[in-house]
Amino acid sequence: MRSKENKTFKQNLKKTWIYIKQAKLNLFGYIFVSIIEAIISAVIPLLSAKVILNISNGIIEQLIYSSLTVFLIELILYILFYFKGFFYQKIYQKTLISMQKSLAKEILNLEVEEIDKHTSGLFIDRLNKDTQDISSLFMEYTYWVSYLIANIGVLITVFILNKYMFVYAIITAIISYLINKKSLSKQYEVAKNLKTIQENKTGLISELVRGIRDIKVLNASQTILRQTSNRIEEATIEQVHIMNIKRFFGCMGNEVRALSDLGLIIFGCYLYKHSLLTIPTFLIIYNYQSKICNLLNGVAQLSEYNKKFMIASNRVYEVIEDDKFKK
Repeated sequence: MRSKENKTFKQNLKKTWIYIKQAKLNLFGYIFVSIIEAIISAVIPLLSAKVILNISNGIIEQLIYSSLTVFLIELILYILFYFKGFFYQKIYQKTLISMQKSLAKEILNLEVEEIDKHTSGLFIDRLNKDTQDISSLFMEYTYWVSYLIANIGVLITVFILNKYMFVYAIITAIISYLINKKSLSKQYEVAKNLKTIQENKTGLISELVRGIRDIKVLNASQTILRQTSNRIEEATIEQVHIMNIKRFFGCMGNEVRALSDLGLIIFGCYLYKHSLLTIPTFLIIYNYQSKICNLLNGVAQLSEYNKKFMIASNRVYEVIEDDKFKK
């Protein structure tokens, strides 16, 4: 089952690449900027640690130099963010337009009986929402890969500073990752069902607007309104379900982070008492605690985005290429 999913994922990725590569120049620009950004993001924690050490040791001259270095590097990083956003917009725009044109063309090629068999919402949502989900694929992957690289820089800093704290950091990161993964996995299951419900809702609303004259003539307003209300409530219930999942696991994650912060202080005090940790080092590690705790969340986000991409791409490509819909 897993190998079949992986095969389908790779196939969908290849199909999507056909649309993404139409923005080749912007793609190369985006990748180039992302690589530089990732390298700088990984180095900044080391330089910031030096600033904190200079503050705690009262080395003013070195503090000024190291602060200026961090300042200049951060300026470069913000300029890179600007160009990264520019390249992404171009990639997203060209990919989305190309994919929506292709899907619209295939919808027009469908046999009339296929259109009659399904609600218009099925095609509207796939043409609008699913193509947008697929087009944002490149940005999602590069964002979370950059996030992981930046946090690896923090982890390397902690490893250099104190091996015991490094082990503690890994343990807290794994616990946070497991909670986040569970939350995203549950959201995914609900989102899958929500897609179908939203299709039905979109279809009914579009039919309502398109056939409003006939509805009034037939005096069927109350019946249609009741059906529409049921679909809206059904979709809203699923959306609230996702919110509840986010709230529950968000609360759990925050409590674990608060506990890990307390644990860091207690563990740090123990190490300091046994001359295994200095106060300046303790200060740096405590400053990075939030980043350490969220270190592996990027892995969970990438894993769940793969599933989100699979849902959207399957729905789009079964209209464009599969035999499910007669043409």
